[in-house]
Parts: sequence; structure tokens; C-alpha cells
Amino acid sequence: MAISALKKSENDSSLLVRIYNTTNQPIDAAKVEINQEFFKSIKLVDLNEVPITDVDERILFIDNEIQLKDIRANEILSFKLA
Repeated sequence: MAISALKKSENDSSLLVRIYNTTNQPIDAAKVEINQEFFKSIKLVDLNEVPITDVDERILFIDNEIQLKDIRANEILSFKLA
């Protein structure tokens, strides 16, 4: 897993984080810790920064962590932190 982008959103003042599975193999689990002092909300978005409203049970937002499971080979996941 690698952070492939860390930038200001094109649409608002949120921070955009893209996480990329750099391997050709699925990854069972990973987590990203977020400092909640700076960010109050986390939203899953597509590559155009549009919020994804469908529930993806592989992704959990718990306290100060983004918990990921069953990450597909070469999958890119994008999050907006506000």
C-alpha cells in the first residue's frame, strides 16, 4: 500500500488522500491513522472527488483510523478529510 496522492481537493478546502495497492495481489487488511484534531469527517470519494454513497463493507471509519480489508490488486481508494 502506498499513499499516491495527498492534496487539497479541487472542489473545496478538504484534504484528498489516495491510497493505492501497488501489488498485483489482494491485501487482507490495512489501516491509516488520522489525527482527529485536524479532521472531523472522512468520506469515501471516486477519482473525480464525488462522494460514494454506496456502503462498502470493506471500509470502516473508526475513531482516528480508516480500516481497510480485502483490498483488490492495484485498487485505488480516495478519501476526503474535512
